Amino acid sequence: MIIEYLLPPDTQPLHETLYFSSAHALRQHLNAAPRVALHTALNNPYYYLKNEALRSEEGCIPNVAPDICIAYKLHLECSRLINLVDWSEAFATVVTAAEEMDANSVTSEERGEIIQYPFEINSTTSKLLT
Repeated sequence: MIIEYLLPPDTQPLHETLYFSSAHALRQHLNAAPRVALHTALNNPYYYLKNEALRSEEGCIPNVAPDICIAYKLHLECSRLINLVDWSEAFATVVTAAEEMDANSVTSEERGEIIQYPFEINSTTSKLLT
């Protein structure tokens, strides 16, 4: 009697509205892959921002990219250990490359501060590092 009246759910019409049998597809969409997303966002900011100025060839670092993207791409070019001074100077070179700095608008000291701010260690950061 049970076998006759209790039929499997997938044989009933419209069973898809109540039952879900593809757990692999659901698991794939619910388990996030933040490493891949972060690498894509930092390595190719055009993918998310859709700004034509950020479109560049492979291996090229545009100076109009966000600072964190420039620093990340320079980080990828280095080996396991990075000299902070070299990294900072490479960052400054990329940021100031092909840029017409107007002498009246920004002084050289202000330009240096603008370029060095991602690499500064303030008191809060130094407390976190110790």
